Amino acid sequence: MNSNNTDSSHLSDEEFLEHLRKNESETKQNSQMEREKRLKIYRLMVFTYVAAAGLGGVFYILYLTIGSEQMDGIFKLNEDVLFALNMSVNAFIYALPAFLVACLGSLTKMLLSQNNLKDYEYAKLLIGSGLLGVLTFLGLKSGIILDLIVDHSSSVKFDEIDKKKFFYKMIVLCFLTGMFSTTLFLTIEEKVNNLANKIKHS
Repeated sequence: MNSNNTDSSHLSDEEFLEHLRKNESETKQNSQMEREKRLKIYRLMVFTYVAAAGLGGVFYILYLTIGSEQMDGIFKLNEDVLFALNMSVNAFIYALPAFLVACLGSLTKMLLSQNNLKDYEYAKLLIGSGLLGVLTFLGLKSGIILDLIVDHSSSVKFDEIDKKKFFYKMIVLCFLTGMFSTTLFLTIEEKVNNLANKIKHS
């Protein structure tokens, strides 16, 4: 405060008035911005309450008009939808271990190799390797990979394979997928850096 008074005492009358006008305009701008911000929040709250009340009113009118039995029939899920939801949940539960195992394989390869990647690059590499592991797991689970590898005329029945052995085989393949994808990325990254250094020093 004392420094401001000292600075203002060295100003001429016109400069002092200009300084006051500038401070006043800045104060008005700040207050206007705060007012607009509060107005936006208020409008958003009002819109949310009105939308929720309107949606509740629509459901209440439908309930009074068509009755509870028909309402149950409208919002009852078909068997196909329930089957799709059930399969989606099961696929997610199946994919989670595959994702973690592939990330573990990727992390193992990172620990065994020398590289100078940044933290976010490590994170992207882990997530990408995990997603490739999920793709491998789902490909094996759906039978697409087996259909591509094994001849349809083969007499081997994969339904008779021990489920435990099949599960562990898929886990190992997901681990190897994570390591392979990380190895591929690190190899390409190293070659690109070497090529860039050669071009830079040439």
